[in-house]
Amino acid sequence: MSNNFFPVADLARTAARLVLDLADPAAVCSVTLRRGAAGAVEWRAEVPPADNAGVKLVLCMLGCDGHLTQQPPETQPQEQQAAAWHERPNEGERQMSYREMAAAMAVGCRVARGRDWERGWNYDGPFQRPGTVTHMHADSDVAVHWDCSSGTGSLWFRMGRDGKYHLRLLAPAPLASLVGLQGGDNCLDLAPITAESNLNNMSKKLADGSLAQVRSIVCTSQPFPQFVQRVLEQTSPHLTGLHIRSPLARHLDVVAAMPALRTLCLTSVTETEMRQVRSMASLQSLELHCSHHLPLPVMEFPANPAGLRLLRCGVYPLATALALARAHAQSLENLQLVAASTEPYGCPDLALELRRCGLRKLKRMVLIRHTAFGSFCRHDRNSCRVQKEELWSMFVAVD
Repeated sequence: MSNNFFPVADLARTAARLVLDLADPAAVCSVTLRRGAAGAVEWRAEVPPADNAGVKLVLCMLGCDGHLTQQPPETQPQEQQAAAWHERPNEGERQMSYREMAAAMAVGCRVARGRDWERGWNYDGPFQRPGTVTHMHADSDVAVHWDCSSGTGSLWFRMGRDGKYHLRLLAPAPLASLVGLQGGDNCLDLAPITAESNLNNMSKKLADGSLAQVRSIVCTSQPFPQFVQRVLEQTSPHLTGLHIRSPLARHLDVVAAMPALRTLCLTSVTETEMRQVRSMASLQSLELHCSHHLPLPVMEFPANPAGLRLLRCGVYPLATALALARAHAQSLENLQLVAASTEPYGCPDLALELRRCGLRKLKRMVLIRHTAFGSFCRHDRNSCRVQKEELWSMFVAVD
């Protein structure tokens, strides 16, 4: 009988785990042959076991006689301790109470009928169109001009007086991307082309030579990913700006190789995409957004010599956005953060954490109070003022 006695229960667990790992198409088996325990390496090979039945057989035999042992997972040390505050979602119209909506209202805000809208009122028209706040009164009443109105007059409504809230605050339009703001004749928006679902028009766009003049692309939907792939490939040598939402891995492979790309915006970004684009050497401006429903993990990045000058981040958690800023601390001049100033977001120490980033070349700091998905960030006048004063003090201290 062999001296390598292996308990049946342990064998079953080992075999089950080994079978799962061998079935992973990304798994690689590394083999090294030495002459003597401390001898030089004579032979070395790396073989994917999923494609090699012989390798699977050898590994299973080693596992059964106890010569193959499972290793504990490696722990990666963080280069710098992440920001320690506790974060909670800061966006969402439904998360705002009517009292908060009333406090946030200002001239120019967009509103619609609210909780205490009186039965029979039809000021907003048969289709319940929105309106715009034109005046504010000290007793919390607000004047609204409705979109459906043909005149220039405004009507007054209660927003807190006697406990009545006739209106609700509408979320702002989604934040315009850096690429979308550039626009121009050389900017191509793929949405109108793909929305038609006309394959002939897509084929014509790929063949008519017009893509040679395109310098920036906006792609906020991907019903035809193969068409998007071909467009990216044709414009790759000369594209300088790109906004793409939920890109596929093969799209990002093309993007990562673009030699002239200076501005990149990714919406609905994932952890893999964050790590792939952070080190693109040609980028000068980077914009990243994710929904609080699909947050990123707390991530850390090594110092990067690539040299971003502008970073706009609307990602959760905010600690990950600051880690990316910290990685580009030697070059970053313009930092724009989607952030709130009040609970329940939980970032009262934002100024302190920014100071720890060591942004010595920073010239401009922008706090954006709405997201790329058209949602509010919680803040009010007092907390906004306090937060800005703290940031100002931080800049003065750095200077």
